[in-house]
Amino acid sequence: MKTQPCFQHLLITAETDIKVARILNERRLSTHLLEMVDAIGMTTLIPPAIAYSPDENNTGYTGFVGLTSSHISFHHWDCLVPGVLQYDVFSAKRFDCETVLESIVDFWRCRILTTTLLDRGDSVSLRDLRQPKDRATIKPVRAMNTMRL
Repeated sequence: MKTQPCFQHLLITAETDIKVARILNERRLSTHLLEMVDAIGMTTLIPPAIAYSPDENNTGYTGFVGLTSSHISFHHWDCLVPGVLQYDVFSAKRFDCETVLESIVDFWRCRILTTTLLDRGDSVSLRDLRQPKDRATIKPVRAMNTMRL
Protein backbone atom coordinates (compact mmCIF):
# COMPACT_ATOMS: atom_id res chain seq x y z
CA MET A 1 0.00 0.00 0.00
CA LYS A 2 1.36 3.43 -0.99
CA THR A 3 1.62 6.13 1.66
CA GLN A 4 0.06 9.45 0.71
CA PRO A 5 2.54 12.38 0.88
CA CYS A 6 1.82 14.83 3.70
CA PHE A 7 3.50 18.02 2.38
CA GLN A 8 4.67 19.40 5.73
CA HIS A 9 6.43 22.80 5.57
CA LEU A 10 8.12 24.35 8.63
CA LEU A 11 9.22 28.00 8.37
CA ILE A 12 11.45 29.43 11.08
CA THR A 13 12.65 32.97 11.77
CA ALA A 14 15.10 33.40 14.64
CA GLU A 15 17.36 35.90 16.29
CA THR A 16 20.79 34.41 16.89
CA ASP A 17 23.58 35.26 19.28
CA ILE A 18 26.02 37.46 17.36
CA LYS A 19 28.88 35.23 18.54
CA VAL A 20 27.55 32.35 16.43
CA ALA A 21 28.74 34.15 13.26
CA ARG A 22 32.34 33.83 14.44
CA ILE A 23 32.22 30.02 14.48
CA LEU A 24 30.37 29.44 11.19
CA ASN A 25 32.12 27.99 8.17
CA GLU A 26 31.14 25.84 5.21
CA ARG A 27 32.25 22.57 6.84
CA ARG A 28 30.30 23.16 10.07
CA LEU A 29 27.19 24.26 8.18
CA SER A 30 27.31 21.24 5.84
CA THR A 31 27.66 18.97 8.87
CA HIS A 32 24.72 20.71 10.54
CA LEU A 33 22.49 20.13 7.48
CA LEU A 34 23.48 16.44 7.24
CA GLU A 35 22.87 15.95 10.97
CA MET A 36 19.43 17.56 10.57
CA VAL A 37 18.62 15.19 7.70
CA ASP A 38 19.53 12.21 9.91
CA ALA A 39 17.74 13.59 12.99
CA ILE A 40 14.41 13.85 11.16
CA GLY A 41 14.74 10.53 9.35
CA MET A 42 15.16 11.85 5.81
CA THR A 43 17.42 10.81 2.94
CA THR A 44 19.84 13.15 1.15
CA LEU A 45 19.27 13.45 -2.60
CA ILE A 46 21.49 16.51 -3.29
CA PRO A 47 24.50 17.09 -1.02
CA PRO A 48 24.70 20.30 1.01
CA ALA A 49 25.60 23.48 -0.85
CA ILE A 50 26.87 26.36 1.29
CA ALA A 51 27.91 29.84 0.16
CA TYR A 52 28.73 33.13 1.83
CA SER A 53 27.14 36.32 0.49
CA PRO A 54 29.54 39.28 0.71
CA ASP A 55 26.92 41.79 -0.53
CA GLU A 56 26.76 44.93 1.58
CA ASN A 57 23.83 44.83 4.04
CA ASN A 58 23.20 41.20 3.08
CA THR A 59 26.27 39.35 4.35
CA GLY A 60 25.86 35.84 5.65
CA TYR A 61 25.74 32.16 4.82
CA THR A 62 23.09 30.48 2.69
CA GLY A 63 22.72 26.72 2.68
CA PHE A 64 20.63 24.03 1.03
CA VAL A 65 20.37 20.25 1.07
CA GLY A 66 18.04 18.37 -1.27
CA LEU A 67 16.00 15.52 0.19
CA THR A 68 14.35 12.65 -1.62
CA SER A 69 11.15 14.17 -0.22
CA SER A 70 12.05 17.88 -0.78
CA HIS A 71 14.61 20.20 0.94
CA ILE A 72 16.10 22.01 3.94
CA SER A 73 17.44 25.54 3.42
CA PHE A 74 18.57 28.56 5.41
CA HIS A 75 20.01 32.05 5.24
CA HIS A 76 21.78 33.69 8.19
CA TRP A 77 22.38 37.45 8.12
CA ASP A 78 25.53 38.16 10.13
CA CYS A 79 25.41 41.86 9.24
CA LEU A 80 22.51 42.34 11.65
CA VAL A 81 22.71 42.56 15.44
CA PRO A 82 21.39 40.26 16.66
CA GLY A 83 21.91 37.90 13.73
CA VAL A 84 18.79 36.81 11.82
CA LEU A 85 18.14 33.27 10.62
CA GLN A 86 15.49 32.14 8.13
CA TYR A 87 15.22 28.33 8.07
CA ASP A 88 12.95 26.19 5.94
CA VAL A 89 12.16 22.46 6.12
CA PHE A 90 9.76 21.12 3.49
CA SER A 91 8.95 17.47 3.00
CA ALA A 92 6.35 15.16 1.55
CA LYS A 93 7.32 12.82 4.41
CA ARG A 94 6.20 13.65 7.96
CA PHE A 95 8.94 14.83 10.36
CA ASP A 96 9.14 15.84 14.02
CA CYS A 97 9.08 19.66 14.25
CA GLU A 98 10.34 19.61 17.85
CA THR A 99 13.50 17.80 16.74
CA VAL A 100 14.11 20.49 14.11
CA LEU A 101 13.54 23.31 16.61
CA GLU A 102 15.81 21.78 19.26
CA SER A 103 18.61 21.33 16.73
CA ILE A 104 18.28 24.89 15.45
CA VAL A 105 18.23 26.41 18.94
CA ASP A 106 21.33 24.42 19.94
CA PHE A 107 23.36 24.98 16.77
CA TRP A 108 22.43 28.61 16.03
CA ARG A 109 22.22 29.77 19.68
CA CYS A 110 18.78 31.27 19.09
CA ARG A 111 17.28 33.86 21.41
CA ILE A 112 13.83 34.30 19.87
CA LEU A 113 12.24 31.79 17.53
CA THR A 114 9.06 32.24 15.48
CA THR A 115 7.71 29.27 13.58
CA THR A 116 4.93 28.57 11.13
CA LEU A 117 3.88 25.08 10.12
CA LEU A 118 2.06 24.75 6.81
CA ASP A 119 0.13 21.56 6.14
CA ARG A 120 -0.40 21.37 2.39
CA GLY A 121 -1.41 17.72 2.30
CA ASP A 122 -5.18 17.92 1.83
CA SER A 123 -5.17 20.52 -0.93
CA VAL A 124 -2.41 19.25 -3.21
CA SER A 125 -3.06 16.83 -6.05
CA LEU A 126 -2.34 16.76 -9.75
CA ARG A 127 -5.99 17.48 -10.46
CA ASP A 128 -5.92 20.55 -8.16
CA LEU A 129 -2.87 21.89 -9.97
CA ARG A 130 -4.67 21.75 -13.32
CA GLN A 131 -7.79 23.58 -12.11
CA PRO A 132 -8.28 27.27 -12.89
CA LYS A 133 -7.11 29.60 -10.09
CA ASP A 134 -10.65 30.51 -9.06
CA ARG A 135 -11.29 26.83 -8.16
CA ALA A 136 -8.09 26.33 -6.14
CA THR A 137 -8.50 25.16 -2.58
CA ILE A 138 -6.75 27.34 -0.04
CA LYS A 139 -5.99 25.89 3.39
CA PRO A 140 -5.53 28.08 6.44
CA VAL A 141 -2.05 28.44 7.92
CA ARG A 142 -1.51 26.82 11.32
CA ALA A 143 0.98 29.00 13.17
CA MET A 144 3.03 28.08 16.19
CA ASN A 145 3.91 30.56 18.92
CA THR A 146 6.94 32.77 19.22
CA MET A 147 9.34 31.45 21.84
CA ARG A 148 11.70 33.66 23.80
CA LEU A 149 14.71 31.59 24.81
